[in-house]
Amino acid sequence: MLHIEETITHCIASGVRELDFLGPDAPYKRVWSDAAITVNDYVLAETLMGRIVEKAVLGGNRARLKDLLSRLPHAVRHRIARRLQHRPAR
Repeated sequence: MLHIEETITHCIASGVRELDFLGPDAPYKRVWSDAAITVNDYVLAETLMGRIVEKAVLGGNRARLKDLLSRLPHAVRHRIARRLQHRPAR
């Protein structure tokens, strides 16, 4: 819920008028919707670090990694999120 609250706040502040709650599936999202679709993740890792992250996240450890991240304090999660924000391609 904290993520959604921050996302909605960011969208309002940025003038975004529509927000699409795609995957991952979570029970609280089903309360707000009347349909669901299948979503898949695909990665094109272009660097060594990207390949390491790809293996860590999509190599069967995703649930464990998400659980670990969810246990971190909010300030730490926020710092991680800022560092992982999309950077334009060079």
